[in-house]
Amino acid sequence: MPSYSKAKRSVPLPLILADILSLKKDDESSGDIPLEEVPVALIKTPMWPQAGRSTVAAMNCAAAILKNSGKARV
Repeated sequence: MPSYSKAKRSVPLPLILADILSLKKDDESSGDIPLEEVPVALIKTPMWPQAGRSTVAAMNCAAAILKNSGKARV
């Protein structure tokens, strides 16, 4: 029979992950960023055909908002 044991971590898992991913707390707010400076990509993955109607509508709406802003290439 296999045996199981519990080991307590000395460092909580979220802290380990934050260290691995080089996550750092923002010390100050970056404020508003102009839309033309924000890189955005709308990507249809191979799973896109399985997306629900509301997901498709939301993506189309987001693309329209970006396009109508006049500051984005869609």
